[in-house]
Amino acid sequence: MQTFEMPGNAGITLQYAGDLLDSALGMEEAILNPPQNYYFHFSGGVTGLAQNLVLTGATSGILTVDKVVITSGTLGGSDAQGVIFAREITGALTLGQNMDNGVTTYCIARSALTLIPHQEACGLLLCVETNSMLITICGAPPINSGGTPASFGILLNAMDSFPVKGWRNTRNFKMINAVAAANAKATITVFYGGQG
Repeated sequence: MQTFEMPGNAGITLQYAGDLLDSALGMEEAILNPPQNYYFHFSGGVTGLAQNLVLTGATSGILTVDKVVITSGTLGGSDAQGVIFAREITGALTLGQNMDNGVTTYCIARSALTLIPHQEACGLLLCVETNSMLITICGAPPINSGGTPASFGILLNAMDSFPVKGWRNTRNFKMINAVAAANAKATITVFYGGQG
């Protein structure tokens, strides 16, 4: 087992998968520098899930969507998964409940509301779950086997882990399926507030 010394404190853990990784993908600004509010993981996201939408839990909790970060699927395909940053919260959010506006169900809550302090990301820990990925931390996008030049980046195979330390490296981080349409899956834990 590998162990890594990471800066700061562990914050959000995200799982990226599917067609989203067929293009070079970095971390969104909301993940790197989150607003000072709460977040929760969701699945089954549909078109219309967007900033300023007021959602009510099927059994409890009302919140306003501040930012939606998609990590798998698409809103148009009604299979989006990811993280919602929320503000103006009343009540509690129950795991597994439908989140709607009284007419349309926009997603399903997959975690409880978690407070995240307003701190910048100082590191990432990437764990490749399935297939292979290419990553870069230099600012240039990785290129998979279907690109020109073919296969540019650091190759990580299934079950490999890779720490990314430092503010600049964290912001420059990008990932892609090593082979186009290979459907790699990666889990990333973001670290906040340390001297990266």
